[in-house]
Amino acid sequence: MGSSPSVPPRGRRPIPLPSERLDSWKEIAHYLKRDVRTVQRWEHTKGLPVHRLPGGGRSTIYVLKSELDDWWNSRGVHLAQEEEALAAATPAGRWRALWAAGVAGTLVVAGLALYRFLPGPPPPPPPKVTPLTSYLGEVMYPSFSPDGQEVVFSWNGPKQDNYDIYAKRIGAGEPQRLTKDPAMDGWAAWSPDGRYIAFGRWRAGSPTAQLLLVPARGGAERVVWEGPISEIPPLPAVSWTPDSRWLIGGHVDLPGPPGLCRCFGEPEGERLRLTTAPPTSRGDHSPVLSPDGKKLAFLRHLGTGQANVFVLDLDAEYGPRGEPRQLTHEPCCVSNPMWSGPIGHPGREILYVKHERDITTLFRIPADGSGPPQPVSSVGLMGTHFAISRQGDRLVYVSGSVDSDIWRVKLPAGGRGSNMPLPAVRYLSSSRVDEAPQFSPDGKKVVFSSSRSGNLEIWVAEADGSGALQVTSFGGPAAVAPRWSPDGKAIVLHANVDGTEDLYVIGGAGGKPRRLTQGAGNNLFASWSHDGRWIYFSSNRSGEFQCWKMPSGGGDGVQVTRGGGYGGFESPDGRFLYYAKGRLSSAVWRVPVGGGEERPVSESVQSLRDPTNFAVTPSGIYTATSQDALRGFQLQFYRFTAGKPEMLGRIEAPLGTGMAFSPDERWLLFTDYAVRRGDLMLVENFR
Repeated sequence: MGSSPSVPPRGRRPIPLPSERLDSWKEIAHYLKRDVRTVQRWEHTKGLPVHRLPGGGRSTIYVLKSELDDWWNSRGVHLAQEEEALAAATPAGRWRALWAAGVAGTLVVAGLALYRFLPGPPPPPPPKVTPLTSYLGEVMYPSFSPDGQEVVFSWNGPKQDNYDIYAKRIGAGEPQRLTKDPAMDGWAAWSPDGRYIAFGRWRAGSPTAQLLLVPARGGAERVVWEGPISEIPPLPAVSWTPDSRWLIGGHVDLPGPPGLCRCFGEPEGERLRLTTAPPTSRGDHSPVLSPDGKKLAFLRHLGTGQANVFVLDLDAEYGPRGEPRQLTHEPCCVSNPMWSGPIGHPGREILYVKHERDITTLFRIPADGSGPPQPVSSVGLMGTHFAISRQGDRLVYVSGSVDSDIWRVKLPAGGRGSNMPLPAVRYLSSSRVDEAPQFSPDGKKVVFSSSRSGNLEIWVAEADGSGALQVTSFGGPAAVAPRWSPDGKAIVLHANVDGTEDLYVIGGAGGKPRRLTQGAGNNLFASWSHDGRWIYFSSNRSGEFQCWKMPSGGGDGVQVTRGGGYGGFESPDGRFLYYAKGRLSSAVWRVPVGGGEERPVSESVQSLRDPTNFAVTPSGIYTATSQDALRGFQLQFYRFTAGKPEMLGRIEAPLGTGMAFSPDERWLLFTDYAVRRGDLMLVENFR
């Protein structure tokens, strides 16, 4: 009985058809060629993927054949082998394994006869999924209290005007607001002793952030760290040690490659580096300590959308013991690691989230790497921003999907120097992510990146926003940051197909992508020279991100900057490359295209939030400025002859990633800030 049951071809359907479902324990048992009690036991001990209908009892269940097949291929074969081994044992040996040695044979028979009529232990209750919140606006970054009875989270409030930290007790009751700063507060983590909540504070558009502590019931805040933020939003951002003395987090402000450190002591103590990411990596982040504090799990990020779980052994002072080992080997899209197991448990498994083809799946894997990852299929549809209670029996996550849109603004004719409102209207919009637009050189088309088909792919639309057509089909790796060639016949982009970001070129009407870059390092934010002979891009192949260029037909790259740089656009006369000095909000610099002196354009010329948020024209540079990019921004134009910026007007919409201007400079396209609309969902009886 070690072979898989005979089944029809597998296939997952959004709505299970009757032929795909088994609607009773008897049908499941017949399908697996086992008895009912065995398959019921397997549900609770071996993760048999049984679904329960809302409001139904224990008998109101069903199983999808395709999920059952997957489960059998991953675990059922091993169960069959165990059954065969048990059947091969001697009868006496089997009875001795079940009963204590020395019990009389007659008592064994009598006990077995009686046992047949005694009820077995009651099965554990099934997982139960209910909304914890139902607020207007956006909720994010939940974290449990030490006793698992409360959840702290970030919410932009009843008026959707400010992100603050709130705490809510599970059950009835209104949330308690703990912070009131106008900046964005989130990434909360409750200390194990219950006294404090650590959280991050970031003003949208700023290249720096703060880490603060606030008493769990509210009160005076205390800043424990301030510095540059990571280019990758970590989840979680920090992890407390079990004694509530230290926080473990990133150390982007320390010298050397990015990694993790035992950073913030109570009282203040010396920082201790725990991990050092490879030079071409985008860093280590999302640290989580095992319940006993002896192991640290984290994500090592090798490219956009490409990360895997690593585990590091720790000593008694939470210092590193040896080098971290890689636990998962997923091709892309891993986030949000968590330890399973209650307080005091060594944490035998690690949970993580995988996003693939617009589907979010929660996986579990043995922390020692002794087995493959297995999907957790008992909690229904998944979301994002997961947290698990220290007791291990509750899970919370954010439902819903991320949405960002592309907006269009008509620029004022001859109105430079004013601060007039500039109305913005939705231009390219869907229920998914739409971002990074650019007009074609003749102004008749727009290229952009969108996840409306399930993955981030490149799309092309008419100038009025109609007739959107998908032109790439990577089918998983995110295709982003598209740019037209000067003749409008080709598009350059970057995507992570083999573990690193690389550049690809595709025809303006679609076709097979042609890969331009190979080897180590990530290659991002490409653009064309004015004559189409060169492609500029950012790469960390030398150990840090610099601006490079390569022949547009392919070939070796030539390093252009030496002091760091991202992306860049060649001036229309072909003399200079203008680029962002940093990945997040930073000054715009320029360098001769053949290399030479690198210098900032002006203190007032900044790329707000993203290195692609500026545009170079023959007469000057368009940029955005804001004290809080979530509330809107001011559009400005830096005229080369004047040497200072001119305000064009204010746009009352949040700025995301990507600004583009039509060739005649009459229209602006920009991406708004991506938000997630949904609720906090509570999973009780999680296992």
